[in-house]
Amino acid sequence: MLRILSFTKTGTELNEKLRKKLNNDSCAGYAPKRILDRKEELTYLPENIPEWIQEYWGVDDFLFIGAAGIAVRMIAPSVKDKYTDSAVLVMDEKAQHIIPLLSGHMGGAIPLAEQIADITGAIPVITTATDVQRKFAVDAFARDHYLKIADREKAKLISVAVLEGESVGIYVEDGYPLLKQKAIKETEQYTELKWCDSKDMLNEYEYGVCISTDTKDSSKRILVLQIGNVVAGVGCRKGTAMQILEQGISETTARHGLDQRQLEAIVSIDLKAEETGLNELSEKWKVPFITYTSEQLKSTGEASSSSEFVQQVTGVDNVCERAVKYYLKDEKDGKIIQEKLRLDRMTVSLGMRY
Repeated sequence: MLRILSFTKTGTELNEKLRKKLNNDSCAGYAPKRILDRKEELTYLPENIPEWIQEYWGVDDFLFIGAAGIAVRMIAPSVKDKYTDSAVLVMDEKAQHIIPLLSGHMGGAIPLAEQIADITGAIPVITTATDVQRKFAVDAFARDHYLKIADREKAKLISVAVLEGESVGIYVEDGYPLLKQKAIKETEQYTELKWCDSKDMLNEYEYGVCISTDTKDSSKRILVLQIGNVVAGVGCRKGTAMQILEQGISETTARHGLDQRQLEAIVSIDLKAEETGLNELSEKWKVPFITYTSEQLKSTGEASSSSEFVQQVTGVDNVCERAVKYYLKDEKDGKIIQEKLRLDRMTVSLGMRY
């Protein structure tokens, strides 16, 4: 969710206009009580904003309409590193400029800034070196294609090498044609990136990027972007056929540019532990099917939506999304990439570990 904060009357008018133009289900606006007309669909800002921000840090994104200094002071207690920080943006109240202040690549602040700029006419102020020089950004590539960066230090070395004009090889493990196609497209766009037909070819370059199911590479020069870090949460009607479940999950992963073979687990509530279709799909795809109790699912905080019917039947208001959240509960880099999606006889949510 994008949380938009404004602090003046003019900024709050922009807040309301922007919130209406964005998806209301994934956007919320906040303003001070002293200037907020309750007829507007905005919420009062809390008294302790930095503390409130910490509650949603690493999960939601933040857009400050106002001075950059205000944003910096309010997010300061929460900032950790670019792999876990929220995307933070700042826009002036006349919508002249918008700045991706934090987590431009991994958090998606830069594409979000560009999206908002298209809506408001603001000029995006991009300061990230790879973007300014129009170079390949390995962290952005990993984010866009839902891959886990196995070694952050190596990722920094790759970025430095690219910025210094060195050639970097890239290779995709066999069996992932969609990822291969995207990697080759990157080599066509960035001259410093060189496609390799085999893993051995990576050794021809000073540095390399290997997209693989393996988590490590012994070479100090090769960065592994790990495949298989996506989890699918599923809720379904009793007796739903495996083929329907397979189609639903496959279509949902495809919407995000994913191959279903990137899944590492299917998760749901324990009431579905013996569901034939889910167990058959788990066996077919060779990924574990894991279930949790309603109490475990309730412990995951807020969900994007709730259902009274599902609550009555299962004891929890949202099975698929909460199951994903519980699976990722110990992953500081884990996040929801698809909130609850209603399909034929089933619901699906997706999460991943960066």
